[in-house]
Amino acid sequence: MTRLRGIRRIAALGLLVPILGLGSTACGGDQETIETETGDVSVSRDGEDVHVSARDGQIEGRFGKNAELPEGFPDDVPIPEGATIVGAMTSKEPGAEGTMVSIQSDGSTDALLKAFRTDMDANGWSVDQEMNMMGQRMLHASKDGRSLMVQVMERDGGSHAMLHLGEGG
Repeated sequence: MTRLRGIRRIAALGLLVPILGLGSTACGGDQETIETETGDVSVSRDGEDVHVSARDGQIEGRFGKNAELPEGFPDDVPIPEGATIVGAMTSKEPGAEGTMVSIQSDGSTDALLKAFRTDMDANGWSVDQEMNMMGQRMLHASKDGRSLMVQVMERDGGSHAMLHLGEGG
């Protein structure tokens, strides 16, 4: 069975940003702490960028115009050409290691999904599952003990994708 437990935690923490409106046009330099059942989450804003940190830095994320791939992000994980990274979050917490990357593209969901599939094949990923559920398309792939789930959906006249990379597969 695929272990995506850590990725689910990352994704849930990443959802705090849009749900709380923290990625909107915030004033520069704002910082706040959100208390959760599993510990405090520090959220700081700098212009339109948001930085999220939890569990004493074991979970880190950046969302906004200056978002980028985390340091050490594997070269064999596809980011389609022309896509813009709008968020990334990484967990180094033991037993919950993983990375979540959020991207946007001006192209259609079909074009973005095709680019992911082509790049996955070219980089040696084995696509295990493919689903289409109410306009959201998903791919699940595995390689060398890692699991990669890609969710693609329409958004703002283009397409949006969430990549979840973790152990298992």
